[in-house]
Amino acid sequence: MYFSRFIQAETRKGPEGVLDLSQRMPREAMFYAYKRNSALAMNQQDIIGSIAPGKQADLVLVDHDVLTVSPEELRDTKVIWTMEGGKTVYHAK
Repeated sequence: MYFSRFIQAETRKGPEGVLDLSQRMPREAMFYAYKRNSALAMNQQDIIGSIAPGKQADLVLVDHDVLTVSPEELRDTKVIWTMEGGKTVYHAK
């Protein structure tokens, strides 16, 4: 599942059991790092990585508030639609 990386970063639970709990990362920080650091790694921080005027508006609508649900609910989150370059490229049936 897409959100499994976020759940593991937050709970430190993974295939090997519970890892070092002192290394837990808050979910909001994980989302920030995931989008901003991806843009930096691709040297595209002027185009993507944050919501700002002049940047590409690629969006995903999901059926849960991913910042407030439990890790179990996050695991069950479904994508409703995805928009890339201002056009809907996926819509759940």
